[in-house]
Amino acid sequence: MALREQFTEQLKTAMLAGDAPRVSTLRMVLAKLKDTDIAGRPKGVPEVPEEDILAMLRGMVKSRRESIDLYRQDFNMAPLGYWHANDKPDRRGISEIKHVTGYLAFWDELRRRHPGLLMD
Repeated sequence: MALREQFTEQLKTAMLAGDAPRVSTLRMVLAKLKDTDIAGRPKGVPEVPEEDILAMLRGMVKSRRESIDLYRQDFNMAPLGYWHANDKPDRRGISEIKHVTGYLAFWDELRRRHPGLLMD
């Protein structure tokens, strides 16, 4: 199934499920796709090719990713049980250390890419 049809089917499914965030995102994608179709008509392009749809999606993701002003982290779970379940008895704390170092590396990268980023 082509991307255009997949987006339409996913929109129908999301609407039936009452998944408002997904409906909103898919509507935004389909609106952008329609705008791209309309822009191509004067050039004799009846429908945007799949490669151009992928490029459009990459552009949308890139613009959203580069427009971040505020990052808020809400852990919303108690990780200690997961960490202990993944550590060997003689290696207690390793999973937590790996989590924290990965998390700090993520923050460092956010700060590098977005110097004025507010973090909560």
